[in-house]
Amino acid sequence: MLATVLLFSASALASENHVVNSQFGAGTARWTPVGAAGLTIGWNGVGHAGAGSATVYADATQTLSAHDTFYQCIGVKEFFPYTAGGWFLYDSGYDTAGHARIVVGFFASTDCTSNYLAGPSTPDSQTGPSYVDTFQVLSVTGVAPSFAKSALISLLFWTTNQGTAQGHFDDIGFVSGTSGDVNADGTRNLNDVFYLINFLFAGGPPPPGPSDVNNSDFLDVNDVFYLINYLFANGQAPQ
Repeated sequence: MLATVLLFSASALASENHVVNSQFGAGTARWTPVGAAGLTIGWNGVGHAGAGSATVYADATQTLSAHDTFYQCIGVKEFFPYTAGGWFLYDSGYDTAGHARIVVGFFASTDCTSNYLAGPSTPDSQTGPSYVDTFQVLSVTGVAPSFAKSALISLLFWTTNQGTAQGHFDDIGFVSGTSGDVNADGTRNLNDVFYLINFLFAGGPPPPGPSDVNNSDFLDVNDVFYLINYLFANGQAPQ
């Protein structure tokens, strides 16, 4: 059973997080943008724990129902517990409030394209004087369902009234597993190195375990070197 939680740790190490560029430090790279009539999406220096966020602006041409703005496919493993969510802020100085929800859709395929399984979501963001211009947490916990191999993380935005609105998403999380256990088999070894190399350079499936072992908020060849150094040269443990 899924249950919402009151606190979602945005300070959790990026290496514990399957989401790449979760902190939007310099842009929205690795996220797929989704255009919708009346919405402009991009990046802004406003941030929750640091500079940078994914930003959405509604131009008042229509009353918007919930629309995807950005999404990212990540690897997961069936039956693993997780916490998913992030932070959202809507700005004052616009015609109406922006609303947000973060949705997790599990798939039995490795690329989030087929065999949809289930779709938990966070509660909707809240509005009112105590929430405007303030980052609020959106979070949900649960267990990946049977046969799950990937999960689509979608950032939804909408307005309930026809008017301008602007909001920001930041520190998006999907926390599960042990950093460096790339293939999620319970052991950190050479197989994890091979799995990460296959993903980065040969079009392999996304890692079902957290793989940002150097805590850079991105997956790249530096994570491969870091993991090899840890396994075979007494290097620092995955962060």
